[in-house]
Amino acid sequence: MCSFVVSMSEKNEQLFDDIRPYFDSEVNGIMLQLLKEPSLLSALQFVFPERNIDAIQAQMAQISSVKQFQTEIISLGVNSIARSTTKGLTIDGLENFEKGKAYLVLSNHRDIVLDSAFLNFLLFSNDYETTRNAIGDNLLKQNWIEQLVKLNKNFVVRRGLSPKEMLQASNHLSAYVRHSIVNDNESVWIAQREGRTKDGNDKTTHGLIKMFSRSAHSHQTAYDAYAELNIIPLSISYEWEPCGILKAKENIIKRNNPPYIKKAGEDAQSMMHGIKQPKGRVHFTFGKPYNHFMQWINKDMSQGDLQHLIIQYLDKTIIENYKLFPSAYIAYDTLHASRKFIEMYNQEDLDQFEQYINQWKDEADFEEIKAELLNIYAKPVENKILLKTPVI
Repeated sequence: MCSFVVSMSEKNEQLFDDIRPYFDSEVNGIMLQLLKEPSLLSALQFVFPERNIDAIQAQMAQISSVKQFQTEIISLGVNSIARSTTKGLTIDGLENFEKGKAYLVLSNHRDIVLDSAFLNFLLFSNDYETTRNAIGDNLLKQNWIEQLVKLNKNFVVRRGLSPKEMLQASNHLSAYVRHSIVNDNESVWIAQREGRTKDGNDKTTHGLIKMFSRSAHSHQTAYDAYAELNIIPLSISYEWEPCGILKAKENIIKRNNPPYIKKAGEDAQSMMHGIKQPKGRVHFTFGKPYNHFMQWINKDMSQGDLQHLIIQYLDKTIIENYKLFPSAYIAYDTLHASRKFIEMYNQEDLDQFEQYINQWKDEADFEEIKAELLNIYAKPVENKILLKTPVI
């Protein structure tokens, strides 16, 4: 295994300079650069429709730390989005997320921007430290967007590389994640797979879990290397998929006309679509940290076997803790022509679901879109049934 024994401080910032979030000492200078960006003005006007933009810009010009930025701007902005596009944000399992400890938060991934944004808003609102968050460089096509997200504790995941470059980037990312948790005592959020779940089937990729082993110290066993990351699963549930229609259409194209090639600006469209669209209720649930169960694991277990157990635990816990809303039960019963979960919804729920689906009834491929949306919403129910987990 590669060894990345590092002592990182602002004097040694160059080690992760290409991917890390900004230090406090950099915040005000970057903020002043951002305020010259015309596109930021449009973003501020959307997020804060009722506030005086000149006053917000003047306030931002005085910000000198990441925490101040999150407190005075980001938390208010996310709260504004939540109030205008959701019917409430809720969270369970905070007792598993101990204050003062750093965790590797591995979750399912449904929305490009809001998964981590809503998580950090909920942590902030409950007086917890926020997480550092992974974001793909495919979303950072403009310099001002990269600056903005790195002010908000996001670090960059490099994509679209050659196999050799990908391995190097993977090692580098693994080292940064471990350093954040072990040395900086900063929790990290990262999705259980590259990219969002497009079909409702939340599964952890082996490559991601394997990546975290690459930053282990040479003297560490696989057991110790994973134990110090303090892995904790997180389930994110939306009553209404923010980008459901975009996912459905992408799935149809992939199936009927492969390969699927993203158009220019498609990721930006998905980001804005996810932010603006109604989401209904949104719920987060932390499971127990994997370390809670490691005491019963053979410490001499091979790295591959341990990775397999971690993936099993993450998938099982994320599926178990996924909150099912009436939309999921209705989709399952409709798809399977059953009445299995009829007690979990009422006529108002049925009417709302029908109205949601019929938004696209004038589309030429409406029947395919409908079938795809039913599959997306029903899949979490099917996964719970496969696990023999209570689905109520």
